[in-house]
Formats: sequence, structure tokens, C-alpha cells
Amino acid sequence: LDLMHDLQQETQMAMIFITHDLGVVAEICDDVAVMYGGKIVEYSDVFELFDHPKHPYTKRLLGLMPKLTDKPKQLIDIKPIDTTLFPEFQG
Repeated sequence: LDLMHDLQQETQMAMIFITHDLGVVAEICDDVAVMYGGKIVEYSDVFELFDHPKHPYTKRLLGLMPKLTDKPKQLIDIKPIDTTLFPEFQG
């Protein structure tokens, strides 16, 4: 990641990362698009996304991030969201 970041800074090129690792997102991204069911459900700058997530899936992803104060625990599944309950987020 350091090498990719250095190359990006040196060449001023854009990069697209596809990841579930929100630590990577927080470290290297300026803007973030969250996808669910093959569609972009939320798009914002990285600070806005982490501080004020809007879509339920984004909130769930952020809620699953381990905190330094948490005790180690078993990973849990993310259950599907009925997107029809949120018409404002329909593609």
C-alpha cells in the first residue's frame, strides 16, 4: 500500500480500490463508493462516510469494524437488507 500511495502521489494518477477493508479505505482513499447488490448505494468523501454514513449497509459495515478497546470475538455475517424498505436509496 505504501508503494501504491507513493506512486499515486508521484504521478498524480487516480486509483480504484475494491475492498471490504475499511482500514485501507480510511488510510488511502479520498472518495468512497459503497456498493451493495452490484449497485452504488452511497458515495461521499472518506471523512463524511466515516462520520455520517447514510445507507444501512454502510452503517453495518462501519459497525463491524473492530475497535482497539474491543475484546477479540468471532466474526459475524452481514445479513441481507431488504432494499425496498429504503426507496430513497433505490438505483
